[in-house]
Amino acid sequence: MKERFRTIFYITLFAVIVTVVWLSGRLDIHPDEAYYFTWSCFLRSGYLDHPPAIAYLIKLSSLIFNGNFSIRGINILLSFLSLLFTGASIRYLWGNKDLVYYGLFFALISPLFIAGAVITTPDTPLIFFISAYIYFTLKSDDKDKYYINSILSGVFLGLAMLSKYTAFFVIISALLFYIRFRKDHTITIRMVIIPLLMAFPVYAPNLLYNIKNGFNSYLFQISHATSDPSFNPINTALPFILSQIFIFSPFLFVYFILGIKRLIKEQDAKKYFLFLIAIVPFTILFLLSIFKHVEANWAVFSFIPLLILTVSESAKTNTRIISATLYQIIVFVVIILHAGFSILPLSPEKDPMTQIKYWQKTYQMIRENIPENRTLVTFRYQISSILYYYSNKEITSLCLDRRFVSSQIGLRDAEEWIMIDFFPAKTAGDIAFNICPDRTIRIPLVISENMNIIRRIDIIYCGNSGSRQD
Repeated sequence: MKERFRTIFYITLFAVIVTVVWLSGRLDIHPDEAYYFTWSCFLRSGYLDHPPAIAYLIKLSSLIFNGNFSIRGINILLSFLSLLFTGASIRYLWGNKDLVYYGLFFALISPLFIAGAVITTPDTPLIFFISAYIYFTLKSDDKDKYYINSILSGVFLGLAMLSKYTAFFVIISALLFYIRFRKDHTITIRMVIIPLLMAFPVYAPNLLYNIKNGFNSYLFQISHATSDPSFNPINTALPFILSQIFIFSPFLFVYFILGIKRLIKEQDAKKYFLFLIAIVPFTILFLLSIFKHVEANWAVFSFIPLLILTVSESAKTNTRIISATLYQIIVFVVIILHAGFSILPLSPEKDPMTQIKYWQKTYQMIRENIPENRTLVTFRYQISSILYYYSNKEITSLCLDRRFVSSQIGLRDAEEWIMIDFFPAKTAGDIAFNICPDRTIRIPLVISENMNIIRRIDIIYCGNSGSRQD
């Protein structure tokens, strides 16, 4: 069984590499990816949405690769490198090489890995740096090399904090770990104090950015996470729980939940450390989800410690291995076939692939219908970003999305604007009606597939110039 499973793992690894490269080249660049590409053209130590790591990684990728891989190349590399650190952590914690193959197989065909490897977001560097942080923190109990391992642990934690603000959950976990083991100074110095002392100098550029800009990035994310609360757990908390079960696999999730009582009393510092890294973000976000919609990816890095902790339990019997493996394979195959060929009969509103399809076509239709020599104004960062990316940085626009605009903009030049927004473009329509009610021109664009509307765009402007002539 063990030798057979190793063979299955290597075949799966090859298949996943081929699949990830194929999908990365086939699927249109998503507006969020184009948005981060825009950042990479204007490198800073921070942005309104996120810390800066994703922008620098895309910049590096664009210097090495072409086409879609100019954005996704380094992302793919980091995704697979995160598996190396995860496997090394499994081997170090359990001392069992067979568990490494089983754990990495589970990770390889998880929805989280496939999505993160193909679509470039801050989650991928976050997971990579967290996986490295976990490995070096576990290794800090090496008496001969604890100092260098603790330092590297802190460096990777700082890089994780430069990737996404959810990495700050790790600091809460580290402080709780310190409280639990505060009497063992050797453990707390190696696993908490030295890593934290090293993490903050690495993270300092983004901290200084926030200080200089009135903590606007922190405040934006806090507002994004807490605005418009309401008590409706059936429509908010339940979907969050189900999304985590889908991402983490119901088998791993159940093994983790069943083991919480034991893990709370865990005396092994390394296992308790992993438990806190996994449970703290999940608990905080679950409590938040009772009052507000929480995005499924906010807790993604919990997958790494959860996998490391539960891999031994999930591999105890052949029955567990076979059942969990079959489930993962079925989910993996369905996801890949639907991503490549849209095999599931889902309406555009319910199909997650709708958000990835036809963005290059959307750009082409917009470009063919915008008059020349007018200021382009958009009301969504997605539209500004795809215009900039797909035009090879030729088309720039004034974006009134709050991600770009921090103050009120006067409308006295609106008569010269070409306004582009998703249907029904209410703001653009109101502006045009107030400026030129008798000369307003609206060009509706519809992107459809099999008679289903995928996306609708409105182009609105005052009609004192002709349409674009190619």
